[in-house]
Amino acid sequence: MIKEILDPVADRLLRQPSQPVKAIDGVVREVAEFLEHQMTLEHSGRKSDGFAAVQFGEPIRLIIFKRDTLTNLVLVNPKIISEKSSVTKLEECFSLPDHAFIVTRPKMVKCLGLNLNGEAVMIKGRDSLARLLKHEVDHLDGILIDKIAERRLY
Repeated sequence: MIKEILDPVADRLLRQPSQPVKAIDGVVREVAEFLEHQMTLEHSGRKSDGFAAVQFGEPIRLIIFKRDTLTNLVLVNPKIISEKSSVTKLEECFSLPDHAFIVTRPKMVKCLGLNLNGEAVMIKGRDSLARLLKHEVDHLDGILIDKIAERRLY
């Protein structure tokens, strides 16, 4: 079940930085597999383009996201290493159900992390992929969109 800020325990968990992954072991692989499965399901009537492990109660630095229409990618210990330009758009989050916010995000990012084989991976994201990567990495830093939004729409 996706952790929502409506639950005080989940709220505290979601607003704290997640712990770095020290070793890509069986537990990390199980979390990645679980997130991969969650990407195939509908949550609140829609599918997601990405999740952070902390959204499911695992406060480790691991995200999964749609790299393209057919491929999901898992990143361990992801870090945004550069941001360029910015764009302001409507944004939603499964951890803040039934709300939408106006949020400014980078138009381009470079994100460095590890794949599940422990190999360094650099992802260059533009437009919606940049927004998605920044959103998920923000989750790992304990930052939710309600704290950075210019305004809440509903």
